[in-house]
Amino acid sequence: QRWKFDAGGYIVSRVSGKCLGVRSEDEVLILETCNFTSNETAQRWSFINVVKVAETAAEAQGRTHSAILTEHLHRVSAALSSSESSPRLILQDVEETKDGLKFSDGHFWNRTAEVFKDMSPTWHNWSEVFKIAETAQNKDYLEGNLGAFILTNLVSNMLFADMNLVQGFQRPDVAFSGGGDSEFRLRAIDFGDEMEPHGCSPTSGTWTKPLALCLWPQPMAGAKVGIVSFQEYILEQFGVKLPAHTFFESLYIGKTVPPWEDDAGRQEAFRMLGSAMSSASMAGFKPMEVVRSNWDARFAFDAVGLSELQNLGFGFGKSHGSTVMRGSRTGERQATSGLESIVALDRLLAKYGNTTDILGVVLSDTVLSMHLSFDADSQEFVVDLSYLESYKPLPGFAKLGGRAVLAERNGRLATVSLEYAGKKYSGLDFEDAEVEEDYEHSKLSGWRFAEKAIIASLLAKTQLLTHFRTIHLELAPALQAVTIDTLPVNHALRRLLMPFTSRGIQATTTNLQLWFEMRLAEFGLAPLPVEEQLKLLHETMESSPLNLADLDMDNFAQSRNMGAFSDSSREGWKWTWHIRASEVEKKLDNLVDCWLDQYYEGSDAMVAADDELAAWWSNLIVHVPSLRVALWTNKDWVGTQAPTTPKPPTTTTKGWQPPPSPSYDPIPMPNYFGSED
Repeated sequence: QRWKFDAGGYIVSRVSGKCLGVRSEDEVLILETCNFTSNETAQRWSFINVVKVAETAAEAQGRTHSAILTEHLHRVSAALSSSESSPRLILQDVEETKDGLKFSDGHFWNRTAEVFKDMSPTWHNWSEVFKIAETAQNKDYLEGNLGAFILTNLVSNMLFADMNLVQGFQRPDVAFSGGGDSEFRLRAIDFGDEMEPHGCSPTSGTWTKPLALCLWPQPMAGAKVGIVSFQEYILEQFGVKLPAHTFFESLYIGKTVPPWEDDAGRQEAFRMLGSAMSSASMAGFKPMEVVRSNWDARFAFDAVGLSELQNLGFGFGKSHGSTVMRGSRTGERQATSGLESIVALDRLLAKYGNTTDILGVVLSDTVLSMHLSFDADSQEFVVDLSYLESYKPLPGFAKLGGRAVLAERNGRLATVSLEYAGKKYSGLDFEDAEVEEDYEHSKLSGWRFAEKAIIASLLAKTQLLTHFRTIHLELAPALQAVTIDTLPVNHALRRLLMPFTSRGIQATTTNLQLWFEMRLAEFGLAPLPVEEQLKLLHETMESSPLNLADLDMDNFAQSRNMGAFSDSSREGWKWTWHIRASEVEKKLDNLVDCWLDQYYEGSDAMVAADDELAAWWSNLIVHVPSLRVALWTNKDWVGTQAPTTPKPPTTTTKGWQPPPSPSYDPIPMPNYFGSED
């Protein structure tokens, strides 16, 4: 940095918040403890000794000493190989990006400050953004990659304000610095609906109004959303005529978003994204192709550097001394770069003796353990994702798939063997010196590559099949639509379900738009082209129709032969994720029991006499296939007799069959209370 030392100033660490005063006497630089009461000119700190910055950041986040040392070695190795045609990025690259004079000779930050000086819903400077990105790309390989990332972060401020700060959330003013002297500001109140809740801020430690009034606005009596199949919705909204007999014919969604749920922000965000697509088309390129070509650089195994880059140009992330957020309920941030996850993993690895078995630790203590099954014969745990290997990945990404076998050892699960891409790793393979040398140079090979590919596949399965399919395709939109169109606003069950169904339709329509129009699901859900994602969903639904009863935690464990490990009193490894999930399920069961007991007085006769409830139940069976499957295969769990209509379609050689007609014979409500009447 160039300092006007004769004017005084501060050197302030963004990471630690610590600082030193700067003054000059007889041309001698003096550093001393800051005196914030003085009138010295404040100057922003860029970087002093990157190694120390990295250590300070890591220590502040709670990283272990071994993790800090390992990442330091990765940075050193990457720096020594910087002459390669495709050097790996490290923290120092990110810090030097903040130098307003060095990075792109000062042009990048000067131009971005001008282009993004008005962050508002009317912002429309896409052509200038593309020019900045093109200039950076033509100048230097690293600058092209870093510039594209920072520009994306800057645009993301506006998209975040539109998509995330819905009614019930405080809307902070955000001011943050970029590189050099660039400053950026955003007034979140300008984005989305003009529905800023009044009386919802804490006053003297209490809410001036019940929080529910801020989060759950009163539904409009008599308002309907309409219920259509996904096939019909996609054709009407996107003009896409899908092939006959796909899963989209059998799943249902509300035709419109409920009118009382603020939706202007989401529409603004898509108008902005649509404008980007149009501007790109006029310029003669496809945005996603440009993104891939500009983001081909790889980071060294440097979590601090990656976290710093994720926050550079994004004002809603964690404050590093350069971001000011006013009006935020947390007072600090609305989003996170995800470094906390790495910190948590560091601690788990240290807990188990600084093991290198990341997969074993992840499957011992995280949500990904939901994909485990237990083989009683071999007394081993298995994760089999080999069926994913047949799906073509995005260019530049490794194939999904793989299989892992684990055993219980010393209170955790330990990896016994890995299989990936036709190779198997076990025993001495995990001590391969060449693999370790590659790892020191931020390169994955051998068993380490297989391990990370399996973890990536677990994440993809969780996102695309467990979350997106189960929640956004099978359950949430249909449940909200049926509840709104069948039950009056004052019905006891509708009021119980409202917080759990809120924005179910809106979230799914957002996902569909990102999926079909922007192809952004290729990054967010799984590293597969949209076409391959659709194929995977179709074939999974065809071969393994969702059964609502299987989501009951007892059934979930039993079907995987994992029930014995969900006992919190057992010795040895415990299935922590399932134990916690079961506890949450019991609390929800108690809530529903209490609520229905209050309104139906513990009487099944009163339940049976509620015609509105009976209509809701019948419509739910028609529009939620997983409930129909449960009625046929787990009627004891449902608590009612199976329907007399034909059994829902199963796997056939001809593919997915047309959905059953929505004219089911009446199916009585289950005996909820088990009372004699």
